[in-house]
Amino acid sequence: MENKTTAAILRMRREIQEFCQKHSRLLRIVSKFIVSFLLFYTINDLYGGKGGTALMIALALAVICAGLPMRYAYLFSVLQTAVYLYQVSWDVLAFYLAAVLLSYLMICRIRPEAGVIIAFAPLFFQMKLPFLLPLLVGMFSNMFGIGAMIFGVAFYYFGIYVQDVALLLNAATGDENIIAVKNVMEAFSKDQQCMLLMAAFVVAAVVMYLVYHQSFDYAWYIAILAGGLVGFFVYLAGGLIFDIQSRNVGYMVGILGAMIVAAVIQFFRCIIDYGSVEYIEFEDDEYYYYVKAVPKVTVLGEDFVAAQNIAEERTVRKFTQEDDK
Repeated sequence: MENKTTAAILRMRREIQEFCQKHSRLLRIVSKFIVSFLLFYTINDLYGGKGGTALMIALALAVICAGLPMRYAYLFSVLQTAVYLYQVSWDVLAFYLAAVLLSYLMICRIRPEAGVIIAFAPLFFQMKLPFLLPLLVGMFSNMFGIGAMIFGVAFYYFGIYVQDVALLLNAATGDENIIAVKNVMEAFSKDQQCMLLMAAFVVAAVVMYLVYHQSFDYAWYIAILAGGLVGFFVYLAGGLIFDIQSRNVGYMVGILGAMIVAAVIQFFRCIIDYGSVEYIEFEDDEYYYYVKAVPKVTVLGEDFVAAQNIAEERTVRKFTQEDDK
């Protein structure tokens, strides 16, 4: 019964993969359009852009990004954000552009694809799954991705601070001298929750990355569980130690959802058969190699059930022979 259920799940996975491969070009364009639209709509919402004009801008930018590599989404998100910041204050705009330049010099110049992480970080907060970001960074990226994640989280909170400064500037009288960028920097320095969340994200991403690239059985799924739980416990412990008011219940639900989504992504990315592990030894003139080979699960239906039965028979025969000895 268990083998039949597993075979049905694998058959469904294979059918979905074949459908995606058959229509890969169209699905790639559609998926880029959808995620780009969600990104630009999130930026509109973050900086107070509302109405039909903001919606049309998001649609237009999404159409452009649908035909370009995803790394260009960061460029267009910077341009969109710059337009909003210009309407708030020139010094805030200058501060933002300086931060973008810093992110380029430190990360994007070396790893251009890291700009995607910076651009889409606010979207994870809007989806109420912020802890999914460090899990995916640990799964698909490297240490440069962790740096990009920090910039992305900082830019998200920057947008929240700019909203407050914009309200302050609109309510100010002509006699008041308000330096917008000073208020933004003060908000950064006083926001302990932002700093705590960054620390939890970094720890979660590092744990995820280190465990994910180990060779022991089920390392991928253990990495998802370990990264999510360690990140949450760092966030929870930091809030208790430093007396920071945090949304523990919301993030607890969010981390469970993040781990489930990450596990589903890993399931469709690759699954392997730990029951058929082989150890290979060979040598050359300089080294002696010990290789652990774990086959991918590619068989379907009755073939999978038959393969599982053969593996079980081999295991039983192995133990029987050892007992006879």
